[in-house]
Amino acid sequence: MIVLEAPTITISTLSGTGPNYDATVSLTGLLRINLVIGSQLITGQAILAGSYTVDNEALVDGSFALTLSDLSLNLGGVLSVTAASASFTQSGGDLVIAASAATANVGVGGPSLSISATDLDLLVKADGTVALRLAGGTVALTGVPQVSLTGTGWTVAYNGTGAEATLDGVVLAADQELEAAGTATAVLAGQSLSGQVTLSSVGSTLSAAFSVVTLSLAAGATQTLTLTEGVGTLLIDAAGVAGTLTAEVDATGLVTLTDTAVSLEINTRTIAGPGLPAGPYLRVALTNATVELAGVASIEGSISIERQVGSDGVAVVLIGFADVSATAEGGTGPLLVDASGVLVIMGSGVAAYLTGTVGAGAPLGITGSAMIRFNNTGGALTRTVLLDGRSIEVSFAENEPFTVVVSNLVIDLGGVFLKGTISYSTGTAGQIFAGTGLSLFVGDGPAWQPDGSINPLARGLLITGATIGLIKVTDTYALRATGSVQLLGISGVSLTGTLAIGLNNTGGAISETIPLPGADPVAVSFTADATDIEGSLSLGLFGQTIAGDFSFVRTATGFDMSASDVSFAIVPAGASSPVASLTGGTATLVSSADGLVGAIAGAVTLDLPGVELTDGTFDLVINTTGSAATGTFGPVTDPPAGPYLRLAGSGIELDIAGQTISGDISIERSGDQVTLSFDEAAIDLGSGTLVLADITGSLTISPAGVAGRLSGTITTAPTQFTLSGAVSVAVNTTGVAVGDLPVGPYLAVVVLGASLEVDGQTLTADLAFETIPGGFQISLSRASLTLVSPDPVFSLLNGTGYLVVVGGEVAGVLSGSIRLNVPGVSVSGNLTVMLNTGAAQVTAQLLVDGLEQETIIPGGPYLRVIGSGITIDVLGQVSPATSRSKRRPPNSLSPSPTPT
Repeated sequence: MIVLEAPTITISTLSGTGPNYDATVSLTGLLRINLVIGSQLITGQAILAGSYTVDNEALVDGSFALTLSDLSLNLGGVLSVTAASASFTQSGGDLVIAASAATANVGVGGPSLSISATDLDLLVKADGTVALRLAGGTVALTGVPQVSLTGTGWTVAYNGTGAEATLDGVVLAADQELEAAGTATAVLAGQSLSGQVTLSSVGSTLSAAFSVVTLSLAAGATQTLTLTEGVGTLLIDAAGVAGTLTAEVDATGLVTLTDTAVSLEINTRTIAGPGLPAGPYLRVALTNATVELAGVASIEGSISIERQVGSDGVAVVLIGFADVSATAEGGTGPLLVDASGVLVIMGSGVAAYLTGTVGAGAPLGITGSAMIRFNNTGGALTRTVLLDGRSIEVSFAENEPFTVVVSNLVIDLGGVFLKGTISYSTGTAGQIFAGTGLSLFVGDGPAWQPDGSINPLARGLLITGATIGLIKVTDTYALRATGSVQLLGISGVSLTGTLAIGLNNTGGAISETIPLPGADPVAVSFTADATDIEGSLSLGLFGQTIAGDFSFVRTATGFDMSASDVSFAIVPAGASSPVASLTGGTATLVSSADGLVGAIAGAVTLDLPGVELTDGTFDLVINTTGSAATGTFGPVTDPPAGPYLRLAGSGIELDIAGQTISGDISIERSGDQVTLSFDEAAIDLGSGTLVLADITGSLTISPAGVAGRLSGTITTAPTQFTLSGAVSVAVNTTGVAVGDLPVGPYLAVVVLGASLEVDGQTLTADLAFETIPGGFQISLSRASLTLVSPDPVFSLLNGTGYLVVVGGEVAGVLSGSIRLNVPGVSVSGNLTVMLNTGAAQVTAQLLVDGLEQETIIPGGPYLRVIGSGITIDVLGQVSPATSRSKRRPPNSLSPSPTPT
C-alpha cells in the first residue's frame, strides 16, 4: 500500500460567488510505499507536495498538481533508486511516479552496478503491482576485483504487473525480470571487451549476458587479433567474473589464422571454476584453427590467444598450441604432429617453439621427438610468460631461422649414423641439420640396437657429445662434426680424445654457418669434395698410451690410420717418469675386426742411469691381432701374433757402463716389467781386435738403470791369437747389487770354456773381458796351458791370471800348477807364465801365494816361464823345492805401442 503520513491541508484563499470561485488548497506530507508483489518487496518514501487551484471556475473544475522530493525506492533488496524530485500522477486508479536525473544501484552483496543521470518511470497499479523503467544512464561496476564496466545509455526494466506495461512510450513485456542493459566496455584480466551487456540478478550473483562483443589483442602496430560478434554469459560476484563467450576472430599482421570455433574463456577469481583454471585468466580458445606464419609455416589444431604485459611494460600476444601439426612453407607433409607450444607476437616480430613428434614431412626419414623454433623479432628474446596458468621461460637467440629440433633420432647417411637431438632448417645451400650433444658413428653399423644400446657387432668410430652441421643437397651431403671419440669393434684397442669429421660429396663448394640455440654456430665449409677424419687423440693398447694427431681413411675391413707428432712413453711400475720416450713420430696403422697392426717411427730418448743412446732409428711396432701379420713394419718383418708392442730399432748404438753395444735393440713393457732386448747385437771390446757378435737376451729396466745377462759369440780376435767359446755379458748400471751382479756401473764379458791360441800355444780357460783405454783386459780362471816345442813338454793347470790387449799386442801373466811330460821324471809346484808380444814394458798386479804384488813384464817379444816350490822326482830321486825360470822368445812377436 501507499500511505500519506501526517498530511497537512491548507486553504489559502476562497473568494467569489457561484458558480465561479478563486481558491488555492495546499497538501503536504510523507509518502510511504510498501508493496508486496509475489516474492518481491518494494519499499520507498518521498516528501509529497501538492496543490489544488480554482481560478474563476467551478470548484470541481480546478487543477491539481502533485510533486515528490528526496524520492528513494528499493526493489527486493536488489535495486535501489534515488531522485531529488519526481512527479506523481494518478490515472484511472494507477499511480505514476516520474523523475529525471535519478540514480540507480543494482547490488547483490558485493558487486554493485551504479547507473546515474537516468530517467525514472514507476507505475503502481491499482492492484498494487509495479512496473519500473530507468533509461539513458551512465553505468559503472564496482566491488569486483580486476573487473571494471563502463558505458552510457543504459536502461533498467522490471514488470511485475502480469501484463504488458507502457512506460514513457516503451512497452515492457509481461513478467519482465529485473534487468540492466546497455552498451559497455568491460575490462577483465587486463583485456577490454566491448558490446551489448544485459545484467540480471541470480541470487547473490549477477549474470551478465554479452552480445555483439568485440575484443582486440594488439602487439605494437604490427599485429592485431580481433574477436567480433561475441555472445555468452558471465557470472559476477564478489570474488570476480567467470564464464565463456563465443565469437568470430580475425588476425592481421605477422600472423593470420582461420577458425571454425572460437571461445573466450574468462576467470578473474582466484579459484578455479567449471572448466576454467584459477584466475586471473583470459584466453581465446580456437579448435581446428590454422595459424599462418607468412613464408615460414602453417600450424593447424587447437590454439589459445591471450595478451600479456611483462614487467618491462612491453605488451605481447601469446598463441598457445595444443595437439597441433606444423608444416613448413611449401612442404608436402607435416614436420611435426601431436605438438604443443607457444607463439610470442611482439611489435618487432614473432618467436615460436613447438614440441611434438616428427611427422611424415620430415626429411631423411627422421623419426623421434622434435621441437620447432623460430625468431624474427630482430634480437635475442628471454621472457617469462603465463600459458594456461603455467609460468614458461621463453628464450631465443638472435634471429633464429625456422628450425626443427629432433631428439631420439637415428639417421643413416650411408655408413655415417647420427643419433640424438638435431635442428632442421633450410639454408642457401639446401636443407640444414645441426645439433649439439649428439652421437655419431662412422663405420660398419648400425651402431645402435633398437633399445638404444651399442650394437656389439658395430665396427668403427663412435663420437659422443658431438656438435654437428649437416647440409643436404638433393641426395648428397656435406658434414662437419666434432666430439669425443671411442673405437668400437677393434679388439684390444681403445681411442680417446676429440675427433673432427668432414665429409663432402656434393660435388662442389659448400659454405654455410648454422646457428645453434645456446651454443656457438657451426661452420660447414668445403672448397670441393673431401673426406677428412682427424683429431688429437690417445690410442690405448696393452696398457700403453700412444698420443698424436691422427687421421683415418675407411677401408673394406676397417680404418687405415696415419698420425703425426706422435708421442709414446714407457714408464716402469712405481716410476714417476718414463725411461724411454718417442716424440715427433709418424704412424701408419691398419685396423680390422681382429685388431690393429702397424708401426710408428720417431725420435727416441732414454732416461736410464749408465745407459746412453748414441745412434739409430726406432719404430714402435704393434700387432694386437691373434695371428702373425704379413709385411714389413719398420725394422720388423711379419710381426708375430699379438699381444705385440715393441719399441724396436735397427743399427742402434747404446753406451752401457762405458761399453758400446750395437745392433737390433728393442724396449718393451709386459705387465709391470720393462725390458731392454738385444738381437744380433755386437760389442767391440778392442777397437776391432776383439768383437763379440750374435748377442741376444734382455736386461731388466728400472728407474735406477739396467741389469741382467746377455749371450753371444766371438767373431773377431787379435791376429796373434785365436779365441773361441760361449760368451756371456753381465750388465748392471744401477747403484745396488742385483742378484749375483755387483754394484754398478758394471759390464763384464765372460767366455766359459774358451780356447785361446797364442803363437801356437793353446790356453783353455774361463775368460772375463773388461775394457781399458785403447784395448781390453782378459781375466782368466780355471785355465790350463800346454807348452809345445815341438812336442808337449809340460802343462799348467787350474791357472789364474790376465791378458792385456792394446793395439793388437798381447801381454799377460798366468799362474797355476805344473805337469811335466817326460818319461821317468815327475815335477810338482807352481808355474807362472809371462807373455808380451809388444815392445813396451807392461806393469800389472799378480797374485802370488795369495798375495797381490806388482809384476813387471818386460818389453818383448817376450815369453817367460817361472816355477816356484818345484819338486823334481827323477827315477825316485827327489830334488828340494826351488824356483826356476825359462825364457823362450816367441817366433813371431813384433813391437807394439805402449799400453795405457
